[in-house]
Amino acid sequence: PTSMSFSAVADPLRDSAAIHVNQEGYLPSFPKKGIVGYYLGSLGEMPIAATTFYIVEANTGNVVFQGALKLRQDVGYTYTPTPYQVVYEADFGAFNTPGNYRLKIPGMGASLPFRIDEGIGMGLARTYALGMFHQRSGYEVAMPFTRFTHGADHLAPAIVPASLTPESA
Repeated sequence: PTSMSFSAVADPLRDSAAIHVNQEGYLPSFPKKGIVGYYLGSLGEMPIAATTFYIVEANTGNVVFQGALKLRQDVGYTYTPTPYQVVYEADFGAFNTPGNYRLKIPGMGASLPFRIDEGIGMGLARTYALGMFHQRSGYEVAMPFTRFTHGADHLAPAIVPASLTPESA
């Protein structure tokens, strides 16, 4: 009916696919950067009007750090149009307080939540070690070390030549 009206509110903390952070998180004393940019297909790169970024508490939206966005154009392409020319960097390496945060860009929304925590490095090391463990052959990969189990495989003896010569290859 003509009496029906539609309205929408652009939540300042709405998820934005154009704001990229390390979702694993950041170590407090190491570099911390987020990237802002988005490719719109035949429309090219999305224009970014904002010049400032904010680090906000993930739960409350309270601003805990702010900085200036810096243009970060990619180089090395030999064709046109040159891609990644409307990409901005949010450097928040000076912010070291552990907690859960989001990178907020005025008018665009916010990133997915991320952590700043000393334990982030351990999470990365554990994930890497588990990835190597899951690919083991000749060994039964089982609980309690992983829920991704498989039996021992590739059990036949391997033959490794001592040297390769053109005649033995």
